[in-house]
Amino acid sequence: LEEVHTPNLPGIDDVSAFLEINPDQMLKTLVCSSDDGWILAVVQGHHDLNLGKLRTAIGSAVWLADEKAARDAGFAVGFVSPAAAKKIKITRLVIDPDAAQGRPWATGADKADYHVRNFDWRREIGDMLDADTVLVTDIRNAQDGDPSPRDDGGTLRAERGIEVGHVFKLGTKYSEAMGFTVLDADQQRCPVIMGCYGIGAGRILAAAIETGHDDDGIIWPVGIAPYTVHLVTIKLDDEIAMALDPLLLALDAAGLDVLVDDRRERPGPKFKDADLIGCPIRLTIGAKSLAENAVEFKLRSAGRQKGELVPIDDVVERCLTAASGAQISPAGCQSSPT
Repeated sequence: LEEVHTPNLPGIDDVSAFLEINPDQMLKTLVCSSDDGWILAVVQGHHDLNLGKLRTAIGSAVWLADEKAARDAGFAVGFVSPAAAKKIKITRLVIDPDAAQGRPWATGADKADYHVRNFDWRREIGDMLDADTVLVTDIRNAQDGDPSPRDDGGTLRAERGIEVGHVFKLGTKYSEAMGFTVLDADQQRCPVIMGCYGIGAGRILAAAIETGHDDDGIIWPVGIAPYTVHLVTIKLDDEIAMALDPLLLALDAAGLDVLVDDRRERPGPKFKDADLIGCPIRLTIGAKSLAENAVEFKLRSAGRQKGELVPIDDVVERCLTAASGAQISPAGCQSSPT
């Protein structure tokens, strides 16, 4: 072993940079506690311990040790190596398979401000590796680039997600309190293992906006849009009103929810507001389109592309086709960096 003085280096990244090695060439030993005593959990330097997996491996409750208690027991917290198991009585030494490889490792030196190079499992731990107290099993978090657990040659990829619901395992806490039991395979009564879930309606809306928007505003999916059609009038007069009323009746009869913007406002602000609100379809009716017996049709997902003129007699069918999802997609949407 080569002992190296590593003062004022609180983390794996700092130590590995000082030693001029990669974090995956280091062992990280975490001191944990259980009802039965101390447990040492060892993972590679660039991996994080998964306490849930460790609990499953141990078969009982386990938690990260209190730092003061661990120091009082003799552990050099922050500089612990697997070899501490030879000096301090522990109940289990649990090693992640990636950390159990035979390469020379860098790790803590079991004294403050020191690490060692060339740690060798068999040389440093010896026959203890063959004891029942040593367990090699998966105890780390999965991370980007890991092999697929399906063993299909793929790799895991880490992506941002949005939480829109929860699933909770309640165990037998409430079933025992209520006396809710079933018969097991041996015809013995046992409490039901319960769970629950919840979907956040507000979270769904927020997630839809987060994943479906552009620089001009929201792009609502048809299924949860407040209105399917946003109908904008240009300089509303009697002629436009006469064409508007039967069009609205036809859209309503087809089951399409319509938001009408008939404000006495210039077209520019109306179009900006329509983009901001984000209804899937925008129809524009004005003197120019009526001169061709048509309505301007535009999908919100089309971004800043120009709309097209659709004959008034065909516009309801065109809206229904678009609302079915055949023409509405998140093209042009972008995800927020948050």
